[in-house]
Amino acid sequence: MKKALMRALVLLLVMQASYALELYDSECFNDGRIEFTLSGNNQSKAYTKDIMIKYHETIIEGSWDSNYIAKSDILSRKYGTFISKEGALKNKDKYAIDIFYVLVENATAKYEQKLSFSADCPGLLFSCSLLNLSIENCYTQDNKFNAIINASGLAQSEPATMKPDEVIIFKIKAENSYLDINNVNSKEGNLPMDYKINDLKDGQYLLEFDFENNNVNSLYAGFNDKLFKSCSQNDYTDVKFYDLKTCSVKEGSVQQPKVEDQKAIEPAAENKTEAAENKTEAATSAEEISPKKMIMLAVIVIVIGVIAIFLLKKRDIKS
Repeated sequence: MKKALMRALVLLLVMQASYALELYDSECFNDGRIEFTLSGNNQSKAYTKDIMIKYHETIIEGSWDSNYIAKSDILSRKYGTFISKEGALKNKDKYAIDIFYVLVENATAKYEQKLSFSADCPGLLFSCSLLNLSIENCYTQDNKFNAIINASGLAQSEPATMKPDEVIIFKIKAENSYLDINNVNSKEGNLPMDYKINDLKDGQYLLEFDFENNNVNSLYAGFNDKLFKSCSQNDYTDVKFYDLKTCSVKEGSVQQPKVEDQKAIEPAAENKTEAAENKTEAATSAEEISPKKMIMLAVIVIVIGVIAIFLLKKRDIKS
């Protein structure tokens, strides 16, 4: 009985070993990615959609280059390569990687397996996928312009820490002409000479500058294409590389009317004055011929007529 049990246990261990996938190779990169290849040693298939990769309790997300892995003379079936997302392993460390998978022999026979290995990773230096840029708010108030800029991914590691004004291009459209950092006088262009960018927290920055007797109508912000040419927008479709926002004017700001508006205002004022004068004349004319005065005038005429007739008759009687 004991011998039979031992044979069954050994057979089970041999079967599990024969079904196991094996690690072929692995590599870590300074953008936080890990890449490894597994090989199949049995005809049973391990479908990659069912494979889960973890370190500690953290799931590593990524993609496979094959649908399943199994023993085969066709290399694309025998080997399967997994590539994680950028920034998955950010720290310089030796990671204990666990791979959970299921070997499918047929419709009813499935075997849950686990493969573990360690990977020495250099840590994150820089990853394009961690970049993101947006303008949260922008406004002019009391002759001063303020904008809140969200720029993620500028401080991914100490060697790759970047200043926002060195990697982000800013453009503004103003109400009136101003002098920009290139000493160009126009309504549309770069930031003014005295601009400041202060670090707030967690990739958030405050852009501000004095803007006397002027307002900013809109603000554009975009990552420098030359510095981030390796970060193709076609490859990183989830990353927002630029933003354009209409800016507001808060109470207390100086709002100067445009020249064409002033021209339009002047004739309007003249028309308004002329209309007021016409209204006054019309009111005076109406007052002069009002019904009450007409009645009073008629009564006076009648009274004078009666008195005149009375005097004439009295004169005839005396004669």
